[in-house]
Amino acid sequence: FTVMSCDNVPHNGNVCRDAVAGLAAAQDAGFAAWVRDNVAFPNAMVDRIAPATSDRERAITRDEFGIDDAWPVFCEDFIQWVVEDKFTAGRPAFETVGAEFVADVT
Repeated sequence: FTVMSCDNVPHNGNVCRDAVAGLAAAQDAGFAAWVRDNVAFPNAMVDRIAPATSDRERAITRDEFGIDDAWPVFCEDFIQWVVEDKFTAGRPAFETVGAEFVADVT
């Protein structure tokens, strides 16, 4: 079983692992041991900027798509997604959409 955090937080897999382990331990020591021994929490890093919304983005959304949205989210063209290759039972083929699998995200 693998739990993959996509939050933009340093060491996000470790943070997720610690949170889940803490919740599991609060419920049952055996369950906590199972999580520790059977669940992977790979770290991941994404680099893609989504700048603050301005009138420019609102106008594009309205004029090009016919949608009046007060807070459309735009992002830069560049993207980098780096994922720790640490999965328990195979892994999704994220490389087909540009992800890079590495031994250590740091």
